[in-house]
Amino acid sequence: MIKEYLTNIKRSKFWYYFLYIFFLPTFNFIWKNLININARILYFFWFIKKREKFKLNKNFYFAVKDDPEYIDLASSIKDFFNEKKINDILNNKEKYLKDNSKRGSDLTNYKFNVNDELPNSLKEKILKFSISEKNFSTAANYFGVIPTISLISLHINTPVKNEKERGSMLWHKDDFGFKCLDLFLTIDQLSDDNGPLYYLKNCNKLGSLSKIENVIKNPRYGERNKVEISEFNKIYNDSEIGKFVGNSGDAIFIDSCSTYHRGGYCKLNNRLMLRITYQTKDNIRKSVLNEEFLKDNQFDNINKDIFYNYSINNKNNFFIEIFNLPKKLLFLLRIFHFKISSKKN
Repeated sequence: MIKEYLTNIKRSKFWYYFLYIFFLPTFNFIWKNLININARILYFFWFIKKREKFKLNKNFYFAVKDDPEYIDLASSIKDFFNEKKINDILNNKEKYLKDNSKRGSDLTNYKFNVNDELPNSLKEKILKFSISEKNFSTAANYFGVIPTISLISLHINTPVKNEKERGSMLWHKDDFGFKCLDLFLTIDQLSDDNGPLYYLKNCNKLGSLSKIENVIKNPRYGERNKVEISEFNKIYNDSEIGKFVGNSGDAIFIDSCSTYHRGGYCKLNNRLMLRITYQTKDNIRKSVLNEEFLKDNQFDNINKDIFYNYSINNKNNFFIEIFNLPKKLLFLLRIFHFKISSKKN
């Protein structure tokens, strides 16, 4: 009885506006200025001078088209992963299947991490791209604090026949924290045939504080808190859903904790895509940057200033560590969230 009453409150307009007007601004202020105080101080030092950056729109995403820096990196990666190189990788699937299993991935039959194939010179170029003034400032401006880089991952997706959408192909928000920012860079042309990225164009303003109520019951591994496509379509129509496709070098920034999104189905052609994840120290998802990309390489041509050292250091500050804040903050977000039912509020 009490549980049903509380659930109905969390579906109500009253609860939506309570979160939007009072809870969200208060939480955001504390999150920036207390929990991430070190990153907040560095933020002000970073923006002492004017920085080039992209500005995400109110719906937590921004698409990048025809940017020379992006096109240049995509071209370098594409030149290295030529047709022969790709075929060699696909002919040696067993090695990558084992690597997927070590990472705990459920996508063991069509998605391969190929970071280990990259020469150090190309790794260094990717790392420089991730900390370039434009990209780093975009993430810092969006968070209001200096970000950390938790993941740099180059993946090949291959077509699989007669597969049902599962895992990241289902609608979801990444349930790791208050905010995070993914940058997806297309290396090959991205089309309907090789798995576009779908996202909700017009999100409500609560970001990670809103969740669709009817998630998958009895989920398999990788499907927890995910929403079936048919259920999502009861709430949102086709005109409200964006589709990211484009040429080599096109990209999209998206807050995957705040925006419902899903990967498309790889039907005909292989897809090669670079993903860079920016987040904050309170995020529950631990950084795998060193384990999966840096591997203790020093990269002598990188400017290792205080901002770089902060961004790749996965150690939490004392305040976050002593109070075990990542789990507590995530619990708070889950408790207070607004419920989106099949009938829109």
